[in-house]
Amino acid sequence: MSDIILLSNLATPSSRVLQALDNAGLHTVDLLTLDVLEIHRRTQLSVIDVQNLVKDVITALNIPDDAIKTGTERLEEFTFITSGDEKINVLLGGGIPTAALTEVTGERYSVAG
Repeated sequence: MSDIILLSNLATPSSRVLQALDNAGLHTVDLLTLDVLEIHRRTQLSVIDVQNLVKDVITALNIPDDAIKTGTERLEEFTFITSGDEKINVLLGGGIPTAALTEVTGERYSVAG
């Protein structure tokens, strides 16, 4: 069952909503991090139901309004260090963000010598 029922001051969502979250494998953190339309797509709940649920979760968690930011707003807060290559910096949107976990992957490459 979804961990959303553990929020003590949240009005218990309907069993239909809980079942949809459970079937989609979504938890409270997903409601805070995924786009409303993505949650709608995964759960088949109405967009209005999802918006209300997300709003209720934020209220139940007592998250201050000024702490809620969009991904674009968060990105503007990042500072970057150079990768050493201007083309890669452009592809990364300014370089490698500091104060964040960055994983660089690619195909395995070896030089025959």
